[in-house]
Amino acid sequence: MANIVSAEDILGGGGEPYLSADDKAALHNAQSPFYMTGAIAEREGTYGTQTIFTIKAKNMEPSMLAFQASASRISQARNVLNAIAQGADAIGPCYLGRWEANGKSGWQITFNPSTPLAIPATQQQAVAAATTERVAAVTADLADSDIPF
Repeated sequence: MANIVSAEDILGGGGEPYLSADDKAALHNAQSPFYMTGAIAEREGTYGTQTIFTIKAKNMEPSMLAFQASASRISQARNVLNAIAQGADAIGPCYLGRWEANGKSGWQITFNPSTPLAIPATQQQAVAAATTERVAAVTADLADSDIPF
């Protein structure tokens, strides 16, 4: 059977169910795991260039999680797209973290629940620090269900 990808998903612009600020806060506060099922590395939008991830979680409709584009987020989106192109159905579990430092704050995708998040010095350090907890989180999250979302 042919694997046909929706033109609307690939070429469409706008109208997707983006998470609101309240939705992001609720996802963060619940520390609910979610799975990335798609990404757009760079898209011009109302708030400038954005990186967008399609996410799914238990008891939640597929939603779009948008961030201001940065080199690390664009790289994350490309990695998600590469994994999907190689046959992955989803990437996760992930969590929505919040960092606060020097009077600034923002959202970021993390691999383990933590509140608030410190700004990592580099993406590599953040990944290395989360490796042990990520393995435990994957095992715990998938123990109660074969289908994570």
